[in-house]
Amino acid sequence: MFGWFKYCVFFGVLFAMTPTAEASGWRAGDRVSCNWKSLGTYYTGTIAARMGKKVSVFYDDGDREITTTSRCSRIGPPRNASKSGKVGGLSVGARVSCNWQGEGYFYTGRVDLLLGSKIRVLYDEGDEEITLPSQCKAVGAKKSGSGGDGFGVGARVQCNWKNLGVYYSGKIVGRDGKKLKIHYDDGDRETTTIGRCRKP
Repeated sequence: MFGWFKYCVFFGVLFAMTPTAEASGWRAGDRVSCNWKSLGTYYTGTIAARMGKKVSVFYDDGDREITTTSRCSRIGPPRNASKSGKVGGLSVGARVSCNWQGEGYFYTGRVDLLLGSKIRVLYDEGDEEITLPSQCKAVGAKKSGSGGDGFGVGARVQCNWKNLGVYYSGKIVGRDGKKLKIHYDDGDRETTTIGRCRKP
C-alpha cells in the first residue's frame, strides 16, 4: 500500500518540488525586508533558515514567518559574520549533525560561517540554517560503512523518499561514501544520500 502511495506522490509532486536557481542565492543570515503575510507591509529581519525557495525569517520586532523568496528582498549580508574561528567547540568547516530547527530530527552538514555566538550550517542536501552550537555535535569523516556520523550500516533512519519531501523509516544496509542503501520498513528499497536522511 505505501509503495503505491509513494508512486502517486512521486508523479503528483515531482515538478512542484524541483528547486529553482533563484532560491540558491539566498543564504541563512542574510538581512532581508519581507512582505509580512502578503499584506503589503514590509518589515526587516534575518533569514534563520533556507529550504529551497522558502525562507524562515526572524523579524527585528520578534515575529517569525516562513515565506517565499519572492516576497522578500535582500538588504544586507549577515551581521557579525566570520569565516574563521571557533564557537562552542565547532570551527568553520567542521562536519556536524544538527537538530534542524529544534524539531528533534538530526541532519548532517558542515559549519560554513560563524555569526557571533551562533553558526550557519550548510546541510548535505542543500538547506541551511543559523543555529546554536549546542544544537549540533561534531561528527567524524564519512567512510564506507562507518558509523562515526551516525549513518553506519545497521542504523535506523528516516529518508526523504525519491527526494519528494515524504520521509519513511528504514534501515541502512550498505554505504559507500555519501551513498546509502536503504531497506524501508514497507519493503521498498532505495539508494540515496546522507543529505536526504535524518536520524529519528
